[in-house]
Amino acid sequence: MTLNEVSLPMDRPPERYIERMKKLSPWLAVTALFIIVYTVYLDHLSLTLLLTPYQGGAATSPATGLSVVCLAFAIICKRAHRRRTALLGLGLVIAFTANVFPERWASFAQQFEFHGKMGLDTYFVITLLTLANLLARPFYKTGAAMALTAFVILFNSMLGYSFGLSYLSGQMAFGSMTALMLLTLATLTLFLDFGPTRVVFLNTDIGQSTRVTALVSVVAPWVCGMVLHHIVGVQPRAYPMEAVMVTAIIATGIVMAIRSGNFLERTDAQRRTATSALEVLALTDPLTGLYNREGAKRLLRQRRLAAPNRKRESAVVFVDIDHFKAINDSHGHAVGDLVLKSIQPAIAPVLDKSDIITRWGGDEFMIYVEVKAIESLPALVEKMRAAVANLSCDISSVTDGLETSLPETVTASFGVSLWDRSRQFETALERADIALYRAKHRGRNCIDCDGFIRAAARTAEAKLARAAQG
Repeated sequence: MTLNEVSLPMDRPPERYIERMKKLSPWLAVTALFIIVYTVYLDHLSLTLLLTPYQGGAATSPATGLSVVCLAFAIICKRAHRRRTALLGLGLVIAFTANVFPERWASFAQQFEFHGKMGLDTYFVITLLTLANLLARPFYKTGAAMALTAFVILFNSMLGYSFGLSYLSGQMAFGSMTALMLLTLATLTLFLDFGPTRVVFLNTDIGQSTRVTALVSVVAPWVCGMVLHHIVGVQPRAYPMEAVMVTAIIATGIVMAIRSGNFLERTDAQRRTATSALEVLALTDPLTGLYNREGAKRLLRQRRLAAPNRKRESAVVFVDIDHFKAINDSHGHAVGDLVLKSIQPAIAPVLDKSDIITRWGGDEFMIYVEVKAIESLPALVEKMRAAVANLSCDISSVTDGLETSLPETVTASFGVSLWDRSRQFETALERADIALYRAKHRGRNCIDCDGFIRAAARTAEAKLARAAQG
C-alpha cells in the first residue's frame, strides 16, 4: 500500500450529511407522493387534513395533485432520463393549463366533488422545481438558484399562515405546502456541489451555524406572527405591510446566513488544504515518498482501532540495509539515495494491497503485513529478502548515466514480530527490533523471527513431517 492509497481519519472531509441527503432524496419524493395523494383524497371526501369537515378555504386541487405526482415520480426515476423528462414536462403542462384555463379545471373539479384551485404561489413553486430538475445538468447554478427561490416562496407561504394572510391569489393548502417542501429538499440534493446549497448540509461547525442562523431567521418571525394574530388576537390589515416587511427580513436573513456560511466554508477549505499539505510534509519522507516514523505510528494506531480481521494475522517487519554507510562512502550519496528509493518498488510486488511499507529512519524500513497463517511469515519475508538482493541489477538500469560505480550487491537484514492488534504496537516493534539485531549478529542478509513465529513454524514443520511419514 502506497502513500496515496492510505487515508488517515483527519484527511477525510466531513460530508456525512451530504451523502445522507443524496440517499434520502427518493424517500423524500415517496413521502411527498403519499402526502399529496392523501390530501387530494381527503379533499374529495370534503375533509381537511385533520379529518374535520371542509368549510371552505385553501384545499389541494386536482391540478396541484397531478403536478406534484409527476414531479415526485420524476425525482424517484432520476436515472431514467427520458421518462424523467417526460414526467417533468407533463407536470409543467398541467400547472400551466391550470393557471391559463382555470375555469376548465374548476369545472372538472366540481364534477368529481373536489375543492380549491391552484394558486400562483403553488404554480411558481412547481414551475421553479420542474425547471430546476430540467436544468440541473446543462445550467447547474441557474437550476440551484431556482430551487432556492422555490424554498423561499414556501417559507413565505408558511409565514402567511402565521399572520393569517393570503399572498398572490390565495393561501397554499397545508398538504400541498408540506409535499412541495419535501420535493424542494429532494431537488436541492441535485445541487449539493453548489456552494450556497452545500454549506447548509456540511457536517461541520460552519454548516451547523449556517443551518441555525437560517432557521432562526425563519422561525422567529413565524412565531411572532402566531403570537400576534392567533393568541393576542391582532387583526390583519387590508394591506399586509408588516408581513411584507417581515418577508423581506426573512429573505435577507436567509441570504446573509448562506452567504456568510459559504464564505467561511471557502476560507476553511483553504485552511484544510494548507493543513493537509503540512501534514503530508510532517508525516512523509521526502526522498522515498513513504510515510516516515510518525506517519507509520499513526497508521498502526489506525489499524489497531479498526475492526480486527479474525481470519488474518498481523505482523511488523523491520528492514535494515546491510553496510549502507559503506555504500555511501564508496559509491556516493546519489547511489545511496537511489538504493533507498528502490526498496519500496522491489518489495511491493511481494506484498498484498493491505500491507504497508514505511521508512522508519536512516537505512531502516518498517513493513506492516497481514497473513492467513503465522507459519507463512518466514517464507513471505524470505521473498522480500531475495527481492532486495536483486537490487543491483535494477539500479544499474535506472542510473541514467550516473558517473559512479555501483555496488555489486545490496542486501538487507529482516526482523519479524507478530502483533496482536488488541495490544499496543510498541511491544511488537520492540520484539521486531530485537529480531533484527539477531539477524545482523548472525551475519546479515538473513531474516529472524520472534518466538511466537518460530514456534508456529516448528509446529507446521512437525505436522508436515508426520504427514509425510504417515
